[in-house]
Amino acid sequence: MIREILSLVNLSHILNFINPFLTQQHFEYIKASINKFLLCRDIKAGFIKYTCTECGHYHTIPITCKSRLCPSYGFKYSATWTQKMINDILNIPHRHILFTIPEELRAFFSYDRTLLSKLAKAVNEVMKYQFHNMHKKIVRKFRVPKSSPNYFTNSDIVHYGLITVIHTFGRDLKWNPHIHALVSLGGFTKNFTFKKLDYFHVLSIAEYKITYYDNEKVTFFFNDLADDKKKKYVTMDIDKFVQQILIHLPPKNFKMINRFGFYGRNITAKLRNIVKKYKKTLSKSEYSFYVKQSIDTFGVHPFMCPYCKIMMDIQEIYVSSDWYGRDHT
Repeated sequence: MIREILSLVNLSHILNFINPFLTQQHFEYIKASINKFLLCRDIKAGFIKYTCTECGHYHTIPITCKSRLCPSYGFKYSATWTQKMINDILNIPHRHILFTIPEELRAFFSYDRTLLSKLAKAVNEVMKYQFHNMHKKIVRKFRVPKSSPNYFTNSDIVHYGLITVIHTFGRDLKWNPHIHALVSLGGFTKNFTFKKLDYFHVLSIAEYKITYYDNEKVTFFFNDLADDKKKKYVTMDIDKFVQQILIHLPPKNFKMINRFGFYGRNITAKLRNIVKKYKKTLSKSEYSFYVKQSIDTFGVHPFMCPYCKIMMDIQEIYVSSDWYGRDHT
């Protein structure tokens, strides 16, 4: 549906409109994302051909775009990421917390996207203040340096878990940068004993929420959290709708998801071994998401010969120059 809507608008006009709000690198990335999305799963634009070495049976799979605009890729990425999180999350209570920015300040994050990367660090500082009992350390009669083994007390949770996801869109597609934080309700002391904390995540719009569109207008709905989750409908000009979709595409390689504490990448071997004890033991699928979806939906392994029951080999890869050469400006 998003693809059909893009085909109805003057992309050149829309791109020229949003260009002043973006860096040149970000703008080029958005153009490339649009181009790949419009070519996604087009067999004439690119494919991979798998052939059975025994009987000659072959299966041709179109190349996908892996663009943030693509609903299919968005669903796959979300499902894969969720499964990975289930495997990584410790078997302890967690809480989802939403951090927002005052409406008066949101425009600054639109003009300077580098500010977005500071949001996750700011959330981590808030959590650090809570878990490390910083309010008590500030009023200490005698200052204890952080390098001292006595800086942390046995009541401090030194190692906590935090995963943050940056979103720039509200449910009505307006510019509304905010952070979803998943935080552990407890963690490990300086002696690596577990202590409970006693007090205390996509496409900008899913296609199923679009209820109508034509050459001029697009109508979609959202559940208004400020009004008891009531379903509300928004109708806007099709050009403005596409502008809102494109403006939320982050710059290339921008990290929307960040991990801190014992969910971070750089933790000590001792902490890593302790964390493993608190993880759930889950069975992992032997198939990738694409293969599992194909088997569950069609009952067919996409890379296995249906006659010889052996894995097929890649015989040919074709990629059209359109993947890199088309320009919509």
